Amino acid sequence: MTHILKTEPLYFWAIWNRNKLFEARKDDRNFQVGDTLHLVEYSSVLQSYSKFYITAEISFKLEGERFGIKKGFCILSLKNLQNHEHTEREVSAIPQNRGIETL
Repeated sequence: MTHILKTEPLYFWAIWNRNKLFEARKDDRNFQVGDTLHLVEYSSVLQSYSKFYITAEISFKLEGERFGIKKGFCILSLKNLQNHEHTEREVSAIPQNRGIETL
């Protein structure tokens, strides 16, 4: 399964540069080891997407209520990261005022 997720620039670029190899997320999408994340750079300040995105595979899932993680949240370890750029046409096709869903 592929999950398309908005990612704020600070965290997005840390993953892009391989300084951050995990994602802390609300566990509301039934994330599973082996699923693919499609992380799209999104600025909540500008309320817009950039042309950059990252694909990554979930290699491990640490669920909430352990090690200080709140219930309903999880930490996802990432592997097989690949950096990408959308074309301008693809960026303009992304719904700007809608949440990103699971594919």
